[in-house]
Amino acid sequence: MSNKIFSVLLVSILLSCGYKNRDTEQIKELLLSESIDDVFEGNFLAGKQKEEGLVYLILKDADDPKIIHNIKYKGMSIYQSKMMALKNISGLEPTSQITHKPDSSIVAFYTEWAFERGLLYSDR
Repeated sequence: MSNKIFSVLLVSILLSCGYKNRDTEQIKELLLSESIDDVFEGNFLAGKQKEEGLVYLILKDADDPKIIHNIKYKGMSIYQSKMMALKNISGLEPTSQITHKPDSSIVAFYTEWAFERGLLYSDR
C-alpha cells in the first residue's frame, strides 16, 4: 500500500516539474509575441505561476477566437487560454463554463476583478 502511495506522489512530482518556472519578463515576451503558440505558452505559464502583474496583457484582446492547432493545447482558443490563466491567477470560478467560444460575461467578470485589484495597467 505505501509503495502505491509513494509511486503516485513520485509521478505527481515529476509531472509538475515538466515546465520550468520562467521569470516574468520571459512570460511577458511570450504574451506579446506574434506567434499563437507563444501566446498560449505565455498564458499557461502566467496562470501556473499566478503572475498578477501580467493580468493587463492577458486581458488584451481577451475575446480572440483564434484556435491553436498545436496538439499540446488540443484545439483551444486564445480566449480560452486567457480565461483559464485568469481563473488560475484569481482563484475565482467564472460566471459560466469556459469553452473555446468567447463569452463577454466571463471577460467582464475577470476585467472587473482585475479593475478592483488595480491590475489593468502595467505600472502598478
